[in-house]
Amino acid sequence: MLKQNTKEFIQKGLLVLGAVFISLMIAEIGLRIFLPKYQEAAESRLTREDFLKRVPNTRSLRKHPDTGKQHLAVYNNLGLRQSWDVDRASSARRLRIGFFGDSFVENTGLSIEYGFVNVLDYLLNSNKDKFEVINFGMNGYGTDDAYLSFLERPVARGLQFVFYVYCDNDLMNIYENKLISVDREGHLIFPRKKKGSSFWNRVVSRFYITYLFLDAKTKFVSWLNLQPKKHFHKERHSSAVKRFQNDHLSGKPSPEVDQTIKVYQTILQAWSKRAAAQNARFSVVLLPFHTEGKDESLIPEGIDSLNLYKLFSGSHLFPPSRLRFQHEGHWNEYANMLAAYFLYRDLEVKLGITHRSDEWVKQRLFEYYSAFGKEWFPDLGFEKTVLSERKEKAIWHKYKALEMKG
Repeated sequence: MLKQNTKEFIQKGLLVLGAVFISLMIAEIGLRIFLPKYQEAAESRLTREDFLKRVPNTRSLRKHPDTGKQHLAVYNNLGLRQSWDVDRASSARRLRIGFFGDSFVENTGLSIEYGFVNVLDYLLNSNKDKFEVINFGMNGYGTDDAYLSFLERPVARGLQFVFYVYCDNDLMNIYENKLISVDREGHLIFPRKKKGSSFWNRVVSRFYITYLFLDAKTKFVSWLNLQPKKHFHKERHSSAVKRFQNDHLSGKPSPEVDQTIKVYQTILQAWSKRAAAQNARFSVVLLPFHTEGKDESLIPEGIDSLNLYKLFSGSHLFPPSRLRFQHEGHWNEYANMLAAYFLYRDLEVKLGITHRSDEWVKQRLFEYYSAFGKEWFPDLGFEKTVLSERKEKAIWHKYKALEMKG
């Protein structure tokens, strides 16, 4: 009788576990279809320094914020959103230029060919193929994450030019993440090295449903002592973090903002020195919006900067157009094209290469965008020439290379 009861108990228990498992799988599938906001967390992973980076050699579908059309977001051998695999070792044949920052650098809302990194790479290599522009950006990064990415990635040691693209929420990220602080002597304090997250943490961090539990503020995660990606989701700001951002943007006096600005400035100074130690030039790029443009005064003296807000506002080279998506706050194809143009002009001077006329640059832009059809094409305001089929294929193959691998 006892054996029979035990057998029935085990059978019922297995049925319950099976039902729970199937329910969780159905919920997971539903979340992946109808709640893509958890995609960023599930497809990222923590480094030893406790900040996020992409998994190498992966791909996923993303949607254009305005058209809703899907495109691939492909990550190369180093987990970078790049059109090609990047050799870990530096090359004497190519001069490397790296861009660090958040979603404005990674540009997952756009098909990869429309991001400024690829456009700039094409402009620089229009005469000789001797430059490599590398995208180190990742959605959600603050100044602290970006600097840690520069320090951790061996490939960054081979850069000759280092650009950090500043977004107005980067100070908020420093305050929220607390990855880096400053001691009384003004030295940076870094997070302790970790042995890595446990197997259990790595498993649950890959499921959308984990983040649904977090959003629902259940006790599930704390009860199991889980920490799946501490700052996985930048929309989950606490009231303190929101207050910090409001104080920063409004200019309201705040000890928290003042201390965070000190950390920010110390990071930039340390970053500039690190870059100089490897014979690289460090620059801060300010996005072409008022909130970033006004923060130019926060950049420490002696650090090079490029204020896209001032450059965009004063330029009449291209017909005026909106800079952001209609349904989302990131910059669109047009703004990325303008950014590539001004960065090219900046690098012409820094590299000491031949200054080209605006007509020459427009012709190169026409060549580039012609290779990708009419999904988006800029009004360049000049008489266009026909692009040869050979050149069109060469552009396509370089800047869509990883997508074509299957």
